Amino acid sequence: MGRLVVSSLVTLDGVSEDPAGFDGTAHGGWSLPFFDEEVGSSALELLVASDVFLCGRLTYEGFAKFGPAITGAYADRLNSMPKLVASTTLHEPLEWNATLIDGDVIGTVTNLKSQSDTDIVVYGGGALIGALTTANLVDEFKYRWFR
Repeated sequence: MGRLVVSSLVTLDGVSEDPAGFDGTAHGGWSLPFFDEEVGSSALELLVASDVFLCGRLTYEGFAKFGPAITGAYADRLNSMPKLVASTTLHEPLEWNATLIDGDVIGTVTNLKSQSDTDIVVYGGGALIGALTTANLVDEFKYRWFR
């Protein structure tokens, strides 16, 4: 059975919004000064161990806008992975090797975990991670805390 691994960037005072600056928010990009070689290596290891990238709408829209233009081992792995997007407002077809989860996110993730022997990585925060946690589907949390 596969594992669901949540990876999220969070400040010590609880900010997780727009860490890479994709959304253009007032504090967007706050994590970039801290994204060193160690953080990059652990992020790549997580992607390599995973078969599927799962995210919500905001994370998908940010990455889909900038991800294909980024280069390097991390970008190559992320761009080549199949992606599942949980959203009630997006519609198919999606770009960036992505598929919309149509309807039951919890059921879809439960089935995916049972059919896989490797990890499913989840980026982002908010509603998706909350729903997955409430459904007891998360096997590991990988939070990177920043001051």
